[in-house]
Amino acid sequence: MTSLEVLKLWKNNLHLLPIDLFADCTRVRVLDLGNNVLSSIHEEFLLHMTRLEELYLQLNKLTSIPKFRTLNALQILRMEHNDIFGVLNAEQLTGPLHLTQLWLGSNELTDLGEGVFEELTEL
Repeated sequence: MTSLEVLKLWKNNLHLLPIDLFADCTRVRVLDLGNNVLSSIHEEFLLHMTRLEELYLQLNKLTSIPKFRTLNALQILRMEHNDIFGVLNAEQLTGPLHLTQLWLGSNELTDLGEGVFEELTEL
Protein backbone atom coordinates (compact mmCIF):
# COMPACT_ATOMS: atom_id res chain seq x y z
CA MET A 1 0.00 0.00 0.00
CA THR A 2 2.97 2.32 -0.35
CA SER A 3 1.48 4.02 -3.43
CA LEU A 4 -1.94 4.67 -1.87
CA GLU A 5 -2.94 8.37 -2.09
CA VAL A 6 -6.65 8.42 -1.18
CA LEU A 7 -8.13 6.31 1.60
CA LYS A 8 -11.81 6.56 2.48
CA LEU A 9 -13.04 4.57 5.46
CA TRP A 10 -16.12 6.73 5.98
CA LYS A 11 -19.21 5.36 7.71
CA ASN A 12 -17.91 2.17 9.21
CA ASN A 13 -17.88 1.15 12.83
CA LEU A 14 -14.22 1.87 13.60
CA HIS A 15 -13.57 2.26 17.34
CA LEU A 16 -9.79 2.12 17.48
CA LEU A 17 -6.92 2.71 15.06
CA PRO A 18 -3.68 0.84 15.83
CA ILE A 19 -0.73 3.23 15.87
CA ASP A 20 1.14 1.49 13.07
CA LEU A 21 -1.89 0.71 10.88
CA PHE A 22 -0.79 3.01 8.06
CA ALA A 23 2.94 3.21 8.77
CA ASP A 24 3.74 2.28 5.15
CA CYS A 25 1.21 4.70 3.66
CA THR A 26 3.51 7.69 3.34
CA ARG A 27 1.90 8.97 0.11
CA VAL A 28 -1.63 9.36 1.45
CA ARG A 29 -2.99 12.82 0.58
CA VAL A 30 -6.63 12.29 1.60
CA LEU A 31 -7.74 10.31 4.65
CA ASP A 32 -11.45 10.07 5.40
CA LEU A 33 -12.32 8.50 8.75
CA GLY A 34 -15.59 10.36 9.11
CA ASN A 35 -18.78 8.86 10.53
CA ASN A 36 -17.20 6.18 12.68
CA VAL A 37 -17.09 5.88 16.48
CA LEU A 38 -13.51 6.95 17.14
CA SER A 39 -13.02 8.51 20.57
CA SER A 40 -9.33 9.33 20.14
CA ILE A 41 -6.50 9.26 17.64
CA HIS A 42 -3.00 8.74 18.93
CA GLU A 43 -0.58 11.37 17.59
CA GLU A 44 1.78 8.59 16.43
CA PHE A 45 -0.96 7.33 14.08
CA LEU A 46 -0.41 10.30 11.75
CA LEU A 47 3.37 10.40 12.12
CA HIS A 48 4.22 8.94 8.70
CA MET A 49 1.53 10.77 6.74
CA THR A 50 3.68 13.77 5.90
CA ARG A 51 1.92 14.34 2.55
CA LEU A 52 -1.57 14.40 4.06
CA GLU A 53 -3.54 17.38 2.70
CA GLU A 54 -7.08 16.52 3.75
CA LEU A 55 -8.16 14.85 6.99
CA TYR A 56 -11.82 14.07 7.61
CA LEU A 57 -12.73 13.15 11.18
CA GLN A 58 -16.28 14.49 11.39
CA LEU A 59 -19.14 12.53 12.96
CA ASN A 60 -17.05 10.59 15.47
CA LYS A 61 -16.76 10.68 19.27
CA LEU A 62 -13.44 12.55 19.47
CA THR A 63 -12.99 14.60 22.62
CA SER A 64 -9.85 16.47 21.57
CA ILE A 65 -7.91 17.57 18.52
CA PRO A 66 -4.98 15.25 17.76
CA LYS A 67 -1.44 16.67 17.71
CA PHE A 68 -0.19 17.30 14.20
CA ARG A 69 3.60 17.34 14.56
CA THR A 70 4.45 16.14 11.04
CA LEU A 71 1.52 17.25 8.90
CA ASN A 72 3.26 19.98 6.91
CA ALA A 73 0.89 19.67 3.95
CA LEU A 74 -2.43 19.57 5.86
CA GLN A 75 -4.89 22.10 4.41
CA ILE A 76 -8.35 20.77 5.28
CA LEU A 77 -9.33 19.49 8.72
CA ARG A 78 -12.93 18.52 9.34
CA MET A 79 -13.83 17.69 12.93
CA GLU A 80 -17.43 18.84 13.20
CA HIS A 81 -20.03 16.73 15.06
CA ASN A 82 -17.65 15.26 17.64
CA ASP A 83 -17.50 15.58 21.43
CA ILE A 84 -14.78 18.24 21.65
CA PHE A 85 -15.64 20.41 24.65
CA GLY A 86 -14.46 23.37 26.67
CA VAL A 87 -12.13 26.12 25.56
CA LEU A 88 -10.38 25.84 22.21
CA ASN A 89 -6.85 27.15 22.74
CA ALA A 90 -3.76 27.67 20.61
CA GLU A 91 -1.99 24.61 22.07
CA GLN A 92 -4.64 22.38 20.51
CA LEU A 93 -3.81 23.70 17.05
CA THR A 94 -0.05 23.40 17.18
CA GLY A 95 2.24 21.92 14.61
CA PRO A 96 3.26 22.90 11.13
CA LEU A 97 -0.31 23.52 10.03
CA HIS A 98 -1.14 25.36 6.82
CA LEU A 99 -4.88 25.00 7.13
CA THR A 100 -7.13 26.74 4.64
CA GLN A 101 -10.26 25.09 6.10
CA LEU A 102 -11.02 24.16 9.70
CA TRP A 103 -14.43 22.73 10.53
CA LEU A 104 -15.32 22.49 14.24
CA GLY A 105 -19.08 23.09 14.25
CA SER A 106 -21.52 21.05 16.35
CA ASN A 107 -19.09 20.30 19.16
CA GLU A 108 -19.32 21.42 22.79
CA LEU A 109 -16.84 24.31 22.62
CA THR A 110 -17.59 27.01 25.20
CA ASP A 111 -14.97 29.62 24.34
CA LEU A 112 -12.11 30.46 22.01
CA GLY A 113 -8.85 31.09 23.84
CA GLU A 114 -6.69 34.10 23.18
CA GLY A 115 -4.66 33.80 19.99
CA VAL A 116 -6.22 30.47 19.06
CA PHE A 117 -5.98 31.19 15.32
CA GLU A 118 -2.83 33.31 15.44
CA GLU A 119 -0.55 30.65 13.95
CA LEU A 120 -3.09 29.67 11.29
CA THR A 121 -2.23 32.45 8.88
CA GLU A 122 -3.70 30.74 5.80
CA LEU A 123 -7.09 30.08 7.37
